[in-house]
Amino acid sequence: MATPSEVSDENDWVDDEEPGNTQSAPEYGEKVELHMTSRQLTAEQVRALQPLVDGYIGLQGSERTAYVREAFQSVWDGETMDWADPHSWPSRSKNARFHYVRLAVKNFFKERGRIRDVVVRLPGKFRDWTALSACGEIYKDAISNLVKDVTKLKPGDKQGWLAEYKKARSSYYYSLGVAERQEIDKICKQWNRTGIPITIKKKEFDRHCKKALLDVAVTCLKRYGIYVYFLIVGEPGTDIRTNIIDFSPELGLGSVHFENDTIMDNTLSRLQKFVHTNAGAGDVQARKAKKPPPAHRFDKVTAFQLRSDHFRNRNSLKINKSEFDLSKLETEAPNILYNLFRTAHANISPRPPTQLRPPWAAIGRNECIDPRFFPDGWIHGDPTTMPRAKQLQLIEHLFTVGELEFHHWVLPNSEPQPPVEFDRRWWAATPGEAGYDEFEAAKAQALAARPTHFASTQATSTAAPAPEVVQSDLQVRHENPTDVRVRTGKAKPSTSPYGSGRAVQFHTPTLWEETSFAFPPEFRPAPDPDDNLPATGSLQLVHAPCSIPANSEARGQWMHKVLSEGTWDVSLPTQLVKHCLVKLCELPLVPNHFYSASNFRKASSPIPLPNTVRWEATSLDHFLNYDCIPAVQQFILSSPWRILKTSGEVFAGIDVSWLLLLAFILYFRVYPTLAPSEALDVSDLSRTLRHFKDFLASLHSTYDYPDVGPSAKYAVASSREAYLYNVIKYEDVLVSLLMCIQRMPDSELTTANDIASGASFPSWQSPRCGLPPSLHSDPAIVQNLTTWFTTCDMFITPSTGMSVPREAGLLALLKAVCVYHDIQCIQFENVDSMGQLSRSHLAPAVDQLSGILIQWAELCVDRLNTTLPPSQSDGFESSPPSPLQLSAEELDFIRGGQGFGAGPSASQPVAGPSGSGGGALGGPSRSAGSSSPQPTPQRGQELPLLDPAYTEAIVAQPNNLAYLQSLVAQGDQPPGSERDAQRLLAIERHNRLEDQARHNAAVLEARKEHNLEQYGTAYKPPVPKQPLLSALPIIPAAPPRSSPPPEALPPAQPATRKTKRARPVEVQDLANVPVPKPKRIAPRPVNKRVRPSKPKATKRAGPVLQPKKKPRKTARKRAEESDSESAAETDYVSNNDVGGADNADSEPPSPRMAFPIDSHAHPSTPPHSTTSMPQATSSTTPSRPRIAQYVARSPVSTRTRKRRRNSTQNQATSPQTVVISPPRRQPPSKRQKVEVLIPRTRRVFATASTTTKPKPRMVRKKPVADAVSINAEDQI
Repeated sequence: MATPSEVSDENDWVDDEEPGNTQSAPEYGEKVELHMTSRQLTAEQVRALQPLVDGYIGLQGSERTAYVREAFQSVWDGETMDWADPHSWPSRSKNARFHYVRLAVKNFFKERGRIRDVVVRLPGKFRDWTALSACGEIYKDAISNLVKDVTKLKPGDKQGWLAEYKKARSSYYYSLGVAERQEIDKICKQWNRTGIPITIKKKEFDRHCKKALLDVAVTCLKRYGIYVYFLIVGEPGTDIRTNIIDFSPELGLGSVHFENDTIMDNTLSRLQKFVHTNAGAGDVQARKAKKPPPAHRFDKVTAFQLRSDHFRNRNSLKINKSEFDLSKLETEAPNILYNLFRTAHANISPRPPTQLRPPWAAIGRNECIDPRFFPDGWIHGDPTTMPRAKQLQLIEHLFTVGELEFHHWVLPNSEPQPPVEFDRRWWAATPGEAGYDEFEAAKAQALAARPTHFASTQATSTAAPAPEVVQSDLQVRHENPTDVRVRTGKAKPSTSPYGSGRAVQFHTPTLWEETSFAFPPEFRPAPDPDDNLPATGSLQLVHAPCSIPANSEARGQWMHKVLSEGTWDVSLPTQLVKHCLVKLCELPLVPNHFYSASNFRKASSPIPLPNTVRWEATSLDHFLNYDCIPAVQQFILSSPWRILKTSGEVFAGIDVSWLLLLAFILYFRVYPTLAPSEALDVSDLSRTLRHFKDFLASLHSTYDYPDVGPSAKYAVASSREAYLYNVIKYEDVLVSLLMCIQRMPDSELTTANDIASGASFPSWQSPRCGLPPSLHSDPAIVQNLTTWFTTCDMFITPSTGMSVPREAGLLALLKAVCVYHDIQCIQFENVDSMGQLSRSHLAPAVDQLSGILIQWAELCVDRLNTTLPPSQSDGFESSPPSPLQLSAEELDFIRGGQGFGAGPSASQPVAGPSGSGGGALGGPSRSAGSSSPQPTPQRGQELPLLDPAYTEAIVAQPNNLAYLQSLVAQGDQPPGSERDAQRLLAIERHNRLEDQARHNAAVLEARKEHNLEQYGTAYKPPVPKQPLLSALPIIPAAPPRSSPPPEALPPAQPATRKTKRARPVEVQDLANVPVPKPKRIAPRPVNKRVRPSKPKATKRAGPVLQPKKKPRKTARKRAEESDSESAAETDYVSNNDVGGADNADSEPPSPRMAFPIDSHAHPSTPPHSTTSMPQATSSTTPSRPRIAQYVARSPVSTRTRKRRRNSTQNQATSPQTVVISPPRRQPPSKRQKVEVLIPRTRRVFATASTTTKPKPRMVRKKPVADAVSINAEDQI
């Protein structure tokens, strides 16, 4: 996954310590990628979100928000999130990709869920082609003849010919066969998307175009007050003459049309004058000319004169010192540098210098230009703002180099782009223009220029033009930021347009079978892994040899397209190369077929294969190093497709044959640049290609095998599923198995299979649709196949009971299809040229294997039907029903005139994809008395009322199915040029938008109907709100208060003197009071008023002895201690009074205390101490100085005093805990309560000393006790 630094949108920074290390501020061109839905979502995420669009359309309000959030959670591929807690989701600064993908999912549903039709329609009838209208256009002459036979009316008669024509058209359409009506449905779809054929367009133009244009002209005059004249240009092939359509008489401008007798340059001005004269209108104010852009302050330069030969027909700008006025260099240095860099930069772009400015920022990043055009140690920047000495230094350096060239050009706020082709340069010449011959010569030389790799850190040694260069990884990341920022996990391989995409159809036309399928099922093609780009490929070089997949189909399509669209010398035998590649693609399995070309890279190889002939070439201009041309010529003339041995000629392998055709194409590209003495003769090239073609033809005839192998599957059908269906289309159970495999889950895109993989069995690159020769010659082949057909493990995983991926299922079915094909060939004696099928060990057991194969297929279908999900998902219908289809029985029923409006009988099973009886699931079904499938109409539809007269007369009309198929093939033909492709893409884009809008509207309408049935309204009603309190609750009345009887009252007390009572205690909760952070400060003496200290003791207290040696206390001492312990108050707070939470009997602190006493700072008095004063500890660890806190007497009794609340700050700790430098005054916690006495009493102060210790209280002792203490001290 992309790191936050890769997608961070924080402010840029500047490192002051490293000069020049400054990141520019982000621009729109850099940020736009992060807000594009297509750049943030991967293909897997889009495929997962697309089925959820229908559910999004039917929701409203907050339901859509929750729906989008759940969809985002299902496709998020980043780190694990706690979706239940949105507060834990990362912020934009920590994980920007999380927010960009979330926004992309939201925009995805908005874009795909739009209902409004945004397609712009041309003026005219707002309706599409239907089956009836297309039938009337195709069979127009036949329907007109039918009307003439029945009613004797001719086209155009006013006695009701149009009404009769509609009747005859309906009868003619419903009398057609099922196959013909299906072809008409295909024609309708093609015409609605790409337009009608050119031949019909000419007729439509003659009939309806002028009327449609007249309607537009009248509308413009009535609504907008303008006269419209149409300058029409016919589509190529329509034979419509370019002309001006004039409706002057129809618009009231007189009976004289505008006379078109002048050249086109003066037509528009004369047309405006003609309209003004006849209409009598006043002069129309001319449109104000657009102001020219302001001139740049450096545009004017007089030191030199720039001519076209300085930059035209080349990539660089020539700089000659002799053409400059050296006396003006110092004064015009900024102007000179600005014009030189601007002209050189625009020289490789399609824009003139006046529309582009020098890319100083890109030059400062060492982009777009080579460092050799600057002096050594040059600091890049805008040279027009540099000191004059630096400018003159740069000009002198350019004089020394002699030219200035850019290898990339930049548009404002965009990334660098490679140079455009010569035909797109702003100075390109057109045929017939002066200098066209020189332009063509320079173009050919540029195409043969050596490609140069430009790096941003080093300079190239020599100047070279800049054709299509290979982009570095950094440039690729700049152009495709999604490759770095969005893709997470394992990278999915990209696909090539050559392969299953069928970019070019070049195979033999007779091999195509898909159009001849009789009622084929609906195919859902799976992505072909063989379309993946090779390891050397890149999406930026998708049309280069290095990006062509290593299979025969892709290489053949690419070569055919290059030869068809490229500009080649007319004398080169390009057509022979096309014939050879067709033969090579359709080559059957021959000996030595998969021999690798790497065996010919050795020096002792019989075939001189050069190292430069490789598929890793990054462009067609690969043979630019003329040193390799002799080796390539030797390779071409050495007949490398064969190896001469004692037994005769042996095929060198298909791999080296493709390299030979690649060498021809690359050699043709460099052929115009070679000298006549160095190039091969065209006759030698043609002779070599003819020999190669004849050799391949001989291999075809010698090793011919029935049908086409899987390697050439796209010569038969458009998908692998259709190719398999072509082989098994007459076996219903195998067709059902194919339909079940289509319902398997799609597998991950794996690496592509190359040509060498065709040697294994089964393989999609095998040139044979059957078993290889080694299996035909194996005596145990029947037993091995019988064992293989007794299990379904190839479709069901035994450990999980789930189906295997779809790709594995197709490969297993391919093996069964190859066996089925060989069995059919042996049974019908359709053997190969080598006789392998007739001598195969399968021949004696074909009947046994055929039955085993059918039983195996039925078992697999039953297992898969119970394992796989149903083919049609539950939900609302999103598309209208298919056109009406009639069976043969109903067609006979209509033609017989027995009745109309009757649908299919209830007892007749409905076949087809939705049928439930008598046929394969999802495939065709066959009735008992019919040899071909006959679909039946959908239930609930009735036939239109047809005229019996026309239905009886239609029987004699012939049906031309071949003509319909030719129209379909004409519509399926791929575009022949780039213009046609762009036109079809533009039309298809609008069609898809219209289809999506129509689909969304249908889903929304179905949702409304569902809401009407369930809720009674078109929209789902909102959730009802919680009921509010409409009235105050009724409180029961209080009972009447009665006074107590006089005898129950207490006797009156005599008046006494008032005494001061304790004030109530107010408790304030500090839970929401902010607590300031304590500061560690050293205690300092307090100068406040304190009580005078007691006099210093004259004698020290007795030493602390061991418990066994402690002398017994006197009776007086014991009496005094008992009195002190039972006292309710004391002058000083002892350590026992401020004990922790463990001392449950301790008295709580007074609310007058300034702060709670820390028990760690005041350890408790030892039990054997003779005084109640706090004693200093003998520990050496630094501790907080003790504080003596004076507590006043409290009037509250000790017994009724409120017990102190336990707190985390006053809990006792273990003796091992060492407290280091605690704060002098700890702040109260949020849970602590502060007790305040009301009214406020006098203030109490505390003293603290950092040097002195509290002195013990003087106690009067007897002389004997003093003597004992002294003697004990002396003993210590």
